[in-house]
Amino acid sequence: TVLDCNNPELILTPVIKDSEGNAYAEGDITYVWTTTDENGDIIIIGTGKTITVTKEGAYELQVIDAKTGCPSEKQVVNITKDTTTPVITNIISYTKEDLDDPKVEESNVLTCANPVLYLNPVIESTNGVTYLWSTGETTKMIKVEEAGTYTLVVTDVVTGCSTEAFKCEITENKTYPVIKEVNSSNTEDMEDE
Repeated sequence: TVLDCNNPELILTPVIKDSEGNAYAEGDITYVWTTTDENGDIIIIGTGKTITVTKEGAYELQVIDAKTGCPSEKQVVNITKDTTTPVITNIISYTKEDLDDPKVEESNVLTCANPVLYLNPVIESTNGVTYLWSTGETTKMIKVEEAGTYTLVVTDVVTGCSTEAFKCEITENKTYPVIKEVNSSNTEDMEDE
């Protein structure tokens, strides 16, 4: 049984029957749940039918028949934890959506020549992932046409664990020339010079 980001706690509930296969009535048995602490000492963590666990480890249950005083064999439930989280190593912005295009360039600046950029994350993950951009988009690559900070959160589909928001800054440089005036002259004036 595994704890993960989707299941940060588990409820352990035993099914108890007597040696003849009959179910016990409420109150006919006593429950003793134990585990070990950081020092290796056995500690009682519950005396009810169910317990909620939030840490990995071995949880042991023994039940005692209230009428006969006979104990069951101890049953051990091993709980593991998997908080595998994807890693965003970079978000690269490109001038073209087709990354195989020989004219594609990396750039994080919107210009008149490149008024659109495509943001593409570089992800390390052993499982599949889902994407959530600050724009609300859920695709791996997004198209941006405005300067600003774009963030991405990636979630592991198996464990449900998510990355911290990874930021990508897009700036804009649409400086253009301004014609202040056009001087006129006749061609005779130009020949005299």
